[in-house]
Amino acid sequence: MSSTHNAPMRKHSFLSTWHSDCTVSNPSEGNILRYIGGKWVAINFADALVYKGVVDCSSNPNYPAADSGHVYKVSVAGKIGGASGEAVSVGDMMICNTDGTPAGDEATVGSKWDILQANIDFASDAECVTGTEPAKIVSPAGLTARLAAPGAIGETTPATSLKTMILYADHIAEVTGLHNIIFDNSVEIGSTIAGHNLTVNATLGTELVDFTPAGWNEDGVKWTMGATGPLAHTNSDTTAVTATLGAAIVAGTTYQVTIAGTGGGGTATYTLGGVTGTTIAASGSIAITDYITASTTGSFIITPTAACTVSITSISVKALMDRTGDVTVMGSLTTNHLKTTDTVVDETLSGVPRVFVIYYGSTPYYIKAYPTKTP
Repeated sequence: MSSTHNAPMRKHSFLSTWHSDCTVSNPSEGNILRYIGGKWVAINFADALVYKGVVDCSSNPNYPAADSGHVYKVSVAGKIGGASGEAVSVGDMMICNTDGTPAGDEATVGSKWDILQANIDFASDAECVTGTEPAKIVSPAGLTARLAAPGAIGETTPATSLKTMILYADHIAEVTGLHNIIFDNSVEIGSTIAGHNLTVNATLGTELVDFTPAGWNEDGVKWTMGATGPLAHTNSDTTAVTATLGAAIVAGTTYQVTIAGTGGGGTATYTLGGVTGTTIAASGSIAITDYITASTTGSFIITPTAACTVSITSISVKALMDRTGDVTVMGSLTTNHLKTTDTVVDETLSGVPRVFVIYYGSTPYYIKAYPTKTP
């Protein structure tokens, strides 16, 4: 009994050891049997991926006839499945998912195929700007570079051929002409957020002030000035100081004037082209920005009161260049909020455009008028 019992056990042990290192295949059924963990396991490889070759998609070919698991790689970019097929790039994989799939176009057999995109490459900033790379994708950094670059998008320098952009309800059209924006319907400009206003900037001319002792007639006693400033006034004297400007003031031209410094007691006034600007403060920080339309050719002159002890750290005078920063209204101009004006500086109209300056407090507002006759 002992001998009879032990023999099968030894045989089973031998077979177990032998089977654990052995694989039995049945190609006709697509199975492989393997002894794993003490039992036979059937592994079906009927749907294993089988590499079948490459497809040149430059002529938009149809899908080839295939069985499930057949794999093709794209050798030349184009479309697969005819002219209305899927766009593919070099290296993309096409995998058939259904046995017995016939050759055909996208509409016929497209659902029988899965397309896996090859490794995606990011376009460089330079490629984003030139816009000639057809296959790479754009990163946020690349998009930022494109928007900041000169050209139709992110225009920062004039193009060789100036353009007019017409904004329609559903698209933007571009025509040759000036740098204009034309709207074909009602337009709202502004924001409900405080401080978000419409600003029309103008081109400024060159600096006219030489802020060194050579640029002023200071005497070193009543008015003093270091090599780079400040321009300071001692009290008990009302002597004016005059700038030697880099170019003559032109009557009728508007100038941007900025003054910075500190007041120490008593005020001062300045004039440019015969027009008086904002009073220079008696105390505290001085930060003036005025727009003066000259009525004469007079230079920049500061006249202090006797008590003035002002210390000016910078002065700038620049002309607003012609044909920039203008707003032209061909129809009616309507406002829902008209500020009360303290002072109106009026200029006699003639047959040429004139600038009207309206002051609200010390803040100037400018209107350029195109009269048709002299009143």
